[in-house]
Amino acid sequence: MKSLSDWPRPLMDTGVGLHVQTQASNQVYGVDSPEAREHPDTWRQMGVRWLKLLTDGDSQLKAAERFVKLGFMVVVRFHAEKPHPGFVPAVDLMKRFTDVGVRYAEGGNEADHPVEYTHRPSIKELGEQYLLFADAAAHAGIIPCFYAFEGDRLIDWVLPIFRYIIEKRKRRDALEGSALAGHWRPGNYWRRQPDASEKT
Repeated sequence: MKSLSDWPRPLMDTGVGLHVQTQASNQVYGVDSPEAREHPDTWRQMGVRWLKLLTDGDSQLKAAERFVKLGFMVVVRFHAEKPHPGFVPAVDLMKRFTDVGVRYAEGGNEADHPVEYTHRPSIKELGEQYLLFADAAAHAGIIPCFYAFEGDRLIDWVLPIFRYIIEKRKRRDALEGSALAGHWRPGNYWRRQPDASEKT
């Protein structure tokens, strides 16, 4: 069993991160864009240490490499139209990001949202999809992040999928090697905060 200290973290970790773009095109946060040059200093002043990049194939590879070199812990989410319940990023693609220092990857997003699925997936389908992703990520040397859900839907979706993986498939190992992505928007709070005055 791993402890939290075993997981890669940025130097001077604050627990604060940004999803820096919502389009996967390489025209967004291209390595030479004004945003890529100017925003990192502002982010650091805000306490940001984690960045999530949405990538279409390797469209964000150069940006990921740049942000890693600047000291951010980069999480890459691989884009696909309606990724659930069948999409799994290719091992060789994930390996390209591993090679530039990316440590975490997501292979899907809010699997209960109609925009993200071809048909409303079952708990079993999402469990099987995640196992394929986790195994592919292990081969690529990158840490898989379990699909992000809105915070208020963790009980309805995440816990039943975990039970399926652990109890039905006997694959606790797949979860012990994973991180958990989350969308904490409903509360609009920093994930680590000393008091309620620090709303964002």
